[in-house]
Amino acid sequence: MNEQVFNETIRALQLVRGTALIGLTTPRGVDNFVTTLAQMKNDDLTPFHNVIHKTTICEVCKQLPFEQMVKCDHVRLPSWKSMEKQKQNAEVAKNLGTIGTTAQEDCGIILENVDGGWFSKTLLNIHFDINDRNKTFPAGYVPQRIFIMCDPNSNPAPGNIKASRTAVTSCFWAPPENVGGKNRFVMLSLDLILNSKTTEKHALVISVTKKIRGMFPTVPIIYVPENNSGHAEKLEDIVEDLSSVITLRQEGKEKDGICKDRDITAFYVATFDGILNSGQLFWHRDFFTLSEQEANLKRGLTRSTKTDRELLVEEYKIQMGRMKRLPGGKISGKEGGNNDDGAIAMMMAPYWSRAVNNPANAHYQYYRDLVCINRGDAIASGMYNGSKQQRREEYF
Repeated sequence: MNEQVFNETIRALQLVRGTALIGLTTPRGVDNFVTTLAQMKNDDLTPFHNVIHKTTICEVCKQLPFEQMVKCDHVRLPSWKSMEKQKQNAEVAKNLGTIGTTAQEDCGIILENVDGGWFSKTLLNIHFDINDRNKTFPAGYVPQRIFIMCDPNSNPAPGNIKASRTAVTSCFWAPPENVGGKNRFVMLSLDLILNSKTTEKHALVISVTKKIRGMFPTVPIIYVPENNSGHAEKLEDIVEDLSSVITLRQEGKEKDGICKDRDITAFYVATFDGILNSGQLFWHRDFFTLSEQEANLKRGLTRSTKTDRELLVEEYKIQMGRMKRLPGGKISGKEGGNNDDGAIAMMMAPYWSRAVNNPANAHYQYYRDLVCINRGDAIASGMYNGSKQQRREEYF
């Protein structure tokens, strides 16, 4: 329905005694005016409208990675709808790059800005404010494991300020603040480096890892580099001598790290969108960045007086805001010659960390065996003293 029609016609008709509006629609995103109407509350927080929300995704499957979520078969469908054809339609959507629209139209899941910029600028502004005490995660909590994500660039020529960067992010999951709440997704660090040498990106990964190890001496670290550029093999070698740092391999891939394609990018976006909409994103009290050069570059362009931390978070927020669906179905933030390395590295974090953390995930046991979670914990506490070669053979 056109919003102007609602405001100028429907609302006027509702003034007539005895009239009622009955609407039937598929969700069109959290910023759509119909979604806003459906989510309105009275002063006592009861629903303002009588809304019946039907979805084909059960509550358990909503917690799974996106490609598994849309295949949920735990909800009884109407007699006129075929589960087999819904699964087939999901496969078609993956190949066409329209998985988000399919989730809305077929499954009744509310997503963000499917046909334009994916992430709500309002939500980005709220959740990327590291000075907001409500978004600050307190120090003192020791996570079960920490994840470091790396999206390496391909060594661009020096001097191009819009060139691709190597992006490194780190994070962990923490229990909800209140009983019945959702787990908190906590960012530890964000970094970007405009490097022209492989050794520079290696140095960044090592520096971030050592910084985290200083903060959390006994917590196992799972390292997840993207391998599209072919650098993952070398990036894996960076951490092989570091105690309890284990590199993730994507299932079915010969190379270390994970591979990004059009399908997986759609899943990254949907997963991070869920993190924003559910208010699960937090910033550790000791959140850090080692990207002084990148901060100074932004400071020189904008004359900003913000700190390095604030400038890096701002750059990541800008990149997230540029993510959109391009003609042909591809989701990217590179339109106009820009780069989206930071956005990709940040979206990798909740997706891959949930694959390791969530027992309901179909691949949980595979990833658990792959990264040797139990042995990783043992290494971190000093109970496993195998040589580097033994570790490599047993891990991989």
